[in-house]
Amino acid sequence: MLIALIWGFLPIIVYIVVEAEYGPILGMAAAFVWSLGEMAFIFIRERRLEKILLFDVGLIAILGLISILFDDEFFFKLKPAIFEIVFVVIIGVSKWTGLPIIQNMTRRQIRQTGLQPDFDNPQFQKMLSGMFFLMLVHVIAVIWAAYFASTEMWGFISGALLYIVLGIWFASQILPKFIMPIWWKFKYKNDEWLPVIESTSGRIKFTAPRKIVHRNKNWLHPVVHVNIFNRKNEWYLQKRAIKKEVFPGYWDVSVGGHVETGERIYDAAVREAREEVGYVLNRSEKPDLVFSINLENESELIHVYFVHSDEKLVPDKNEIMDGKFWSEGEITDILKADKDLNSPKGNSLLTPALIAEYKYLMQNDFWKKSGMQRFKTKKGKKKKR
Repeated sequence: MLIALIWGFLPIIVYIVVEAEYGPILGMAAAFVWSLGEMAFIFIRERRLEKILLFDVGLIAILGLISILFDDEFFFKLKPAIFEIVFVVIIGVSKWTGLPIIQNMTRRQIRQTGLQPDFDNPQFQKMLSGMFFLMLVHVIAVIWAAYFASTEMWGFISGALLYIVLGIWFASQILPKFIMPIWWKFKYKNDEWLPVIESTSGRIKFTAPRKIVHRNKNWLHPVVHVNIFNRKNEWYLQKRAIKKEVFPGYWDVSVGGHVETGERIYDAAVREAREEVGYVLNRSEKPDLVFSINLENESELIHVYFVHSDEKLVPDKNEIMDGKFWSEGEITDILKADKDLNSPKGNSLLTPALIAEYKYLMQNDFWKKSGMQRFKTKKGKKKKR
């Protein structure tokens, strides 16, 4: 995201660099050549006109004309602040007004990496806020130096100081991505590692220890649920062990677990069903329901399978305190007794995921339809799955 953002401003950066050394006329010429060359390259390659580059060209022309019309010593000192104000305004408008200037300037560069742009991502929004306030402070410092500081001090504040501050900020954004995984591998070498995925494409962004993933609400990770119903259409629920990190002692869906790195969704569902309750899942691989849920400290993309079975279920005592089949009425009574179902913590007895899947079943009249049709063949025999 950060590299794409810099690339989107590149024609303006070319103008500023060349203008500082050779003057506004050559600065405009260099920036125009760069912009037109990039437009021609995109048109030849993609057969379309990159309109956002026209915005860059117009902005460069305005900056160049201002430099030519107000060419004196004091304006020369104010010029870095004027140029930076342009960046600050563009970033601020994109961040707080909804006008997607930054988004349009960086969309193509991001897509060329094979990713889908996710401009609503909190990390991208945080980056915009950081750049906005950092550059705004520097603008104020440059204006102060132009009025009150010596030429030497102004030169340091307007030039070297900006590069130092941007370098430190850039390092703070990039280095943790390289340093933290090294620390995680040392500290959490025996922990389970989970994939963190893109919210739009489902592509794996990186992997991280389970304990770290469960502390980051903005890190979406894939999960599987298998919901088992018996011949009476009662729903098997498990009571989570007290040692569980999340919702200990709560009643939860029949089977639930994380998708391991490199594991297919269906394979994870088969594994979790076998491990948790001894159930052999054998059905179509496509989930019946996929939805995301945001909890207090984590976000999950849940893939749900619904099955009917009269097989004896044997819960793993290390994972599950208790397990039993519940009727629709019993679950409804618990939901009605709790007045805070919309809170992040969910019901005092049921997990938020269980509540969400119960609501899905109710919306689709699950208990009003005959589950036996999916459980038995026309001859009254159990379906082979």
